[in-house]
Amino acid sequence: MGAFEAALAAIGAVAGAIASVAGFGIGSVLTSVLALKTGTWIAVAAVSVPHVVGTAVRFALLRGRVDRRLFVRFGIASAAGGLTGALLHSYASNRGLAIVLGCLLLFVGVSELSGVMRRVRLGQTGAWLAGIVSGVFAD
Repeated sequence: MGAFEAALAAIGAVAGAIASVAGFGIGSVLTSVLALKTGTWIAVAAVSVPHVVGTAVRFALLRGRVDRRLFVRFGIASAAGGLTGALLHSYASNRGLAIVLGCLLLFVGVSELSGVMRRVRLGQTGAWLAGIVSGVFAD
């Protein structure tokens, strides 16, 4: 194993630790590091594979407790937001995106540690808005 691969494995472990607390972050961290070696397009495609696997595992574990209406509302909005975010990414600077994503990570971390997010309940409009925001800033 080369130096880059060893560093990528170590960074992946740290990214996993971040994601276990914040609920997201692997894509943000790993995509950036992997893009240094492979280019952005390949890095995004490579990191999408564990995202799909992780989502499938979480869905399989929680399938009996999923609110299907919320799942559809949030999922459609998130997909639309993801496409919008991908288009906006070509116009935004990497520094600007790094600042926004850093602030979002801090917000999520603080709100999870403080317990604020445990009290949040999304209605129909909230699910659509959260889905769009989640998609636009997808990690």
